[in-house]
Amino acid sequence: MTKIRSKIQFNPQRLEDARKASGKKRSYRSIAEEIDVNERTIRKSCKDGLITPELLDKLARALNVDTAYLMGEFDLFYDQLNDEAIRRKYKEIFLNPTRHPYSQHLPDEVDYDNLIASLLKMYSIHPDCYFDMTSAAKLVFRERLHSSIYRVLHSYFPDCSPFGYFHMIGMPKPTLDDILEMLADPEEEIG
Repeated sequence: MTKIRSKIQFNPQRLEDARKASGKKRSYRSIAEEIDVNERTIRKSCKDGLITPELLDKLARALNVDTAYLMGEFDLFYDQLNDEAIRRKYKEIFLNPTRHPYSQHLPDEVDYDNLIASLLKMYSIHPDCYFDMTSAAKLVFRERLHSSIYRVLHSYFPDCSPFGYFHMIGMPKPTLDDILEMLADPEEEIG
């Protein structure tokens, strides 16, 4: 009896980009051997654009790239951008596999409520002011805080992950406006 596994969509081009960016000349065969799967399984997944979550995670680990990158979640806005300079910057930042390292461990390591409470204390704001907010107000606050922090971090550390971990801290995926704000010149507002 054949075991049926659910499959999810992914972007085979992102797998190819991650394979090429891994710093080694890695063939699908060598990757398949490393993660203990048949090379044909990887090639069929690429052909179909469908993959099991287990295989996706194994490939992401082997190539040190986030599963969201392989799924094409960072491709969302590229075709919607009209300005060629912004498109180049988007591709360089959001579609570069080296900027999206495998990070499934992060949520366990970061206590976001404690982080926010510490930030508020630094500015003499009692953490209860945040914790007493409605869920919707907290969400907007976290989105705005994340966007601001990213812009400052990016001005000093250009390789920081542009998406951060929206999905890990209960925020919706960024909108096109969020992306354009992140791509704006940080010196305009910081400097």
